[in-house]
Amino acid sequence: KRFECFVHIDKKSPINTPEFLEELNSLERVTAISEYKINWGSYLHMMAILRLLQMALKKPEIDRIHIISGEDFPVKSYEEFHQFFEVEHPKENFIELTDIRNMPMVQRRYTKFHFQHIFNRKSKNKLIIFIDKAIRQMQYHLLFERKTRFDYKGLVWSSLSREGAERVLEYVTPKRIEVLKYTEAAEEFMVQNALMGSELEKTVVTDNLRFADW
Repeated sequence: KRFECFVHIDKKSPINTPEFLEELNSLERVTAISEYKINWGSYLHMMAILRLLQMALKKPEIDRIHIISGEDFPVKSYEEFHQFFEVEHPKENFIELTDIRNMPMVQRRYTKFHFQHIFNRKSKNKLIIFIDKAIRQMQYHLLFERKTRFDYKGLVWSSLSREGAERVLEYVTPKRIEVLKYTEAAEEFMVQNALMGSELEKTVVTDNLRFADW
């Protein structure tokens, strides 16, 4: 109850019903939307997160944003959150960060065209899987490369200062969205490259404070 919660529900999710959205929006300090149908690895995942960031930043009292998935839950008390983020680290941006400038296999995620917003790689339709794979393999063999470059990547799940979140929105321009649209898991290139190389780079802490049990 001490946090503002902004929720995006995947349009293809079975819980995406008008009744459930209405129920969520009736809760105190909760705003729920459902605007995108998101395939695994599609840039529309990034677009949903950007939409939530825009909504959150419309509230001037918000100075810390935690981007979390539907699988996440906090394991610290509100008091510990407050002490750590508001008192001890009010300006730091906690993110996962990997330098990929010498990682050609990872670079293929943005130097080649990926169409995950069209072809669902989790589809049970073998023809869809085959077409998607064939498009990628054809690009690999032709040695085709897009001109775009990203130096860093990392999971999007992060804890950002207000300034950090504002920087992300400034970075993801309409022109850059057109580049990221054909990038595999575009959201993993958004936060990291927005902050690194900017005036906020000195605020980056390479620990996103998440524990994932696969």
